[in-house]
Amino acid sequence: MARSNIDYKQIFMDTPVAVRAVSKDKIVLAANKEMAALSGVPMDKAIGMPCYEQFSGELCETACPLQQAMAGEKVVVEVEKKGVDGSEILVRLYTTPLVSENGEALGIVESYIDITREREDQERVNSFQKTLLEQASPVIRVWDGVLGVPIMGILDSERTQLIMESLLEEIVSREAEVAIIDVSGIAMVDSAVADHLIRTAKAVRLVGALPILTGINADIAQTIARLSIDLEGLKTMSTLRDGLRYAISLQKGD
Repeated sequence: MARSNIDYKQIFMDTPVAVRAVSKDKIVLAANKEMAALSGVPMDKAIGMPCYEQFSGELCETACPLQQAMAGEKVVVEVEKKGVDGSEILVRLYTTPLVSENGEALGIVESYIDITREREDQERVNSFQKTLLEQASPVIRVWDGVLGVPIMGILDSERTQLIMESLLEEIVSREAEVAIIDVSGIAMVDSAVADHLIRTAKAVRLVGALPILTGINADIAQTIARLSIDLEGLKTMSTLRDGLRYAISLQKGD
């Protein structure tokens, strides 16, 4: 906890992040140059200013519950706000109670970290990972009205969702009547993988296409049987070649 007799100016000047002290009446008691740069309010002007004037009301009133922080509860929040140049930035706020020598709650000390770059970097990583996952299981047009998606490697919930979304979008946009889901390249089969496959196949059926599961080997078949998973309405075949022949015969009306 910060004490009321602290030399704010000296400590705040030595702190490499934006920091300020706010009274329980929501008045800025001290602020450093990093806070001035983040808020756009000079240090000398900030002292004595209501905290909601230094920052937006949303950041001061909502993102940092004053009573919660003064009670000693740890408050860590992330809030979007406008930077001094008008651009949107993401700020992470940490608080600690400000108390007097006799333990009286006087307010809080707030530390702000601009994590905009951190978020942007994470968004780039997420986008890159999504691209890799999509390229690992591309939706391919194999015949008029027939789409195929080869699934290789490890299948988890996130990857299943991406595959499902891409496949359903392609079915709708291409007005496909058959979707072949080939699972011969899946590295490991367990109950979760089997469930992912069935959910994907059922989603295909819901948009009006016939799902064909190919590459069903003995391991997958045993797992599905052991879990008593309902395959009613789902066409399954042991090889991709068999699935293609069946799908093409349907299109030709054989």
